[in-house]
Amino acid sequence: GSKTEIYTIYFAKDCKFPTPKNGDIIVEKSIPLYRFLSGKREENVIFAMKGTTFSMARLYKDNLPICEWWHSGQNFGKCGNLTVDKENDQIIYNATFSKTANKKYETYMLKTLFTFVSVTLDWDNVGEAPEVKACADHRIDEPILPLKCRCKK
Repeated sequence: GSKTEIYTIYFAKDCKFPTPKNGDIIVEKSIPLYRFLSGKREENVIFAMKGTTFSMARLYKDNLPICEWWHSGQNFGKCGNLTVDKENDQIIYNATFSKTANKKYETYMLKTLFTFVSVTLDWDNVGEAPEVKACADHRIDEPILPLKCRCKK
């Protein structure tokens, strides 16, 4: 069978994204969505959802599900817990992903019931994703909670 690859691309003038509804992904928290990491062996990725409650979230690595969270916390898989940030009305998943041997790139995707975002880690190439420069003057500097997960492959 053929392998389907999924990427997310957003067109957001001045890095202004639509306001997410409760349970939807906050795209800005995951930028850059394509990361050039030549020479690195791990990378921190943040995924966030609007609100402090949700029905379901699922994390994929290269289109294979690796974790699920149900109803604000029940965790299936080995990815750790989500962090509920009531002050900023969001739920955060903050993880450090390690390079898998012999992989040139890996794509992680967080999917909720109605939205998803993917972050591709390109372990071989050097560069800068276009949104880094485009969004540099428009960053959202909300606090990110320090919870991290060292996810084993």
